[in-house]
Amino acid sequence: MKKLYPKQQCFFKLCIVLLIAVVAVIYGCRKDISKPGDNPTATITDPKIAKAKSWYETNYSKPGVKPSSQNTNAVGDDFDLSQFFSPDWTAAKNYTRFNDDVIEMPVDAASAIGLKVGSASQSNSRSSVLILKRGDTYKAYVMTIVGYPEYLNADTSKLANNSYGKHDANFSGMVYYTTPQGEFVDGYTYKNGVIKGQLVDNYTATTTGGQAIQSITPNSYQAIQVCTAWYQKVGEVWVYLDTQCHTEVIEVPDPSTPLPPITPPSSGGGGGGDSPGNPNPDCPPGSTIQSVKGGNVINTLKIMLRPPGDGGFPPPGGGDNPCTIKPVEDPCDKIKRQKANADLKSQLTDLKNKLNLNYEAGYVKLSNSAPQYITGTPNTLSWNAPQLATIVNGSMEYINHNHYTAPQSLSTFSEDDIKAFYQYIHYNKVVNENTFTFSVVTSQGMSYSLVLNDKQKFDSFYNTYFSDAIGQNLFNGLYNSYISATNSPTTNEANLLSMVNLLNMGVSVMKGNTDFSNWVVSSYDPITNTITFKNCN
Repeated sequence: MKKLYPKQQCFFKLCIVLLIAVVAVIYGCRKDISKPGDNPTATITDPKIAKAKSWYETNYSKPGVKPSSQNTNAVGDDFDLSQFFSPDWTAAKNYTRFNDDVIEMPVDAASAIGLKVGSASQSNSRSSVLILKRGDTYKAYVMTIVGYPEYLNADTSKLANNSYGKHDANFSGMVYYTTPQGEFVDGYTYKNGVIKGQLVDNYTATTTGGQAIQSITPNSYQAIQVCTAWYQKVGEVWVYLDTQCHTEVIEVPDPSTPLPPITPPSSGGGGGGDSPGNPNPDCPPGSTIQSVKGGNVINTLKIMLRPPGDGGFPPPGGGDNPCTIKPVEDPCDKIKRQKANADLKSQLTDLKNKLNLNYEAGYVKLSNSAPQYITGTPNTLSWNAPQLATIVNGSMEYINHNHYTAPQSLSTFSEDDIKAFYQYIHYNKVVNENTFTFSVVTSQGMSYSLVLNDKQKFDSFYNTYFSDAIGQNLFNGLYNSYISATNSPTTNEANLLSMVNLLNMGVSVMKGNTDFSNWVVSSYDPITNTITFKNCN
């Protein structure tokens, strides 16, 4: 073997070092080269978002290979927009709007897409993914916001100020909805925050002198053609993907003037009687508004080109399904009805007098029978509440129980209390979900009643936290982080109300005074971070 002299040894070692460095650089670069959607997936801890992600990925395949930066032709009739972008699940936001559970997230930065309208640059657009869940049904959309030059003033960062639920008061531009595959749904154009026109397909109307006359209202509408083109950004180059053309229907003569609010007629329609003075703010523009009283539809009104009224954009599809206005009952009315029952005050007083016992106790009222007095197991922080299987559907009227004096006794509703309340309603065990109350008297001098106030939020909460073991474990963790036997009663009260607001539980919490002669509606205001009370006398 040839002997290496010092200079040769140095040269050999230097080559080895350089070789390792080159391999490291190449490997590092390879890790950065990935297709859209190949980025490591962050852990999704919110079960709503995790379920929506599973649904989306089951129904929409992951993106394919990016188009070449040299491609200048359309991708053809089989254009599928979902192959060119990925949702950024790590930036997903969840909230409720128009009776939908909304998940909104931007398109992943590695798969940027742009929408070109007319001669405006595709850089003046920003796309997000919307997943709307109503009941057990999911729908997904791509929402693209296009800013007009007069609004952006060469500052495309303003696009981030606009979302499905909130847009700038002076927004001028377009909101454009498609399915994830790129199938056009509808869109709206804006000028200074006011809806100027609506983008539609297959628009038909009688035209005279270039103006289309709509019979729904006495106003005139002008129909013009608008073409949009999809692009994807590859490096610093925008690559053309596909073009679609639509009809923009504009109300004339002055689209920039805010449209007057709609007030349904005071009577008429299916059942006669009075109707609300204004439509339910949860009813989007373009939907059929049905006003209901006494279970009967009394008014129907079609809305077009009307802003939602909450500062956000209209929903995709304009709300094809009828939007029913149900009279909203004051939660105090529920308590007032129960206060009229002589049993309530006497039962709660009796339960308060039994707080020194070593077990929980309660009363359960089933229809066509006297209230049942039920006790729990001694030295156990629970009571023998009626089991679901033993209750005849539609028979339970109310539940009143106590938390006896013990070191670990809670000053408010326990996890099991809340779960039982939801289960009794979910499984149709109550006579009337709108009058059912679930009350507790505690050894710390507190008394509360739970009542339903929003069935859709209630159902959404149940499906998320009580329909499977994963959701229940998550709720247990959340509950224990809010409520504790070591907290003061006022802290537990504030935390319970904060949890009701944060999780959109769809319930109201009533608080009683020491002799149960007066009740107030307790609520948490997240803006001022304060607890408010509405007197129920």
